[in-house]
Amino acid sequence: MQQLDLGYDQQGVLSVRLREPSKGTFERLRNELLTHAAISEVAAASHAVGAGRGTWSFYPPGMALEDQQALADYKRVDYRFFNLLDIQFVAGRPFSPDRRADRRDAIIINEVAAQQWGLTDPLNTPLRTDIDRGVMAEKQIVGVVKDFNYKSPEYGVTPLVLGIDSTTTYRNEYVKASNLPEAVAYIESLWSSYFPDFPVEYQFQDAIFAQTFRQHQTFRKVLSVFSVIAIIVSCLGMLGLIRVSVHN
Repeated sequence: MQQLDLGYDQQGVLSVRLREPSKGTFERLRNELLTHAAISEVAAASHAVGAGRGTWSFYPPGMALEDQQALADYKRVDYRFFNLLDIQFVAGRPFSPDRRADRRDAIIINEVAAQQWGLTDPLNTPLRTDIDRGVMAEKQIVGVVKDFNYKSPEYGVTPLVLGIDSTTTYRNEYVKASNLPEAVAYIESLWSSYFPDFPVEYQFQDAIFAQTFRQHQTFRKVLSVFSVIAIIVSCLGMLGLIRVSVHN
């Protein structure tokens, strides 16, 4: 896992679970965290990379509503997400706070999504979706990111769509730090003033990914054991039938 190229930089990254998030709270906390010398960037997302995710349907021109190829994983991120994790773009640009339309209309996809949907000119191809309160509307692709492992490598890279959260209900905060123990201590010293009713919950980003990888490996091992048992039972059944046949 340490040597695997995930397509983003997880070193020195801390994932902190946000409680009762709001734009004002997050921005105040971010600004205060950035006063610490060891912390270089703070960003936010709806799900931790390597952990939870949700799927949604996105339809390029000509695709039928019942087409399963429309499905993609969907995450909401803020403007700083790509810079913090050093996610590379192969076309277009990241979201910009200076473009008001980005919050309403813009999405970013990965290379696999562009390939699956046959988008030869993705930056000029609108996608229809009902991610905004179930109302079907067109979204504009403003960027295509290089494929990165946002799930365990065991799953492979699948279509991904990233959007800006218009309600600012991010559930994960990312902290990039040159000294993680110092960053953790500083977060803990500030936490009670922002979320007095909740303890601080955090994980190192590389640990989140490793945990997801181990869980998937364990599931595969269990599945293999049951498969072997099923084969043995089947063979015993066949042996019994053969014995009965011979006896008759």
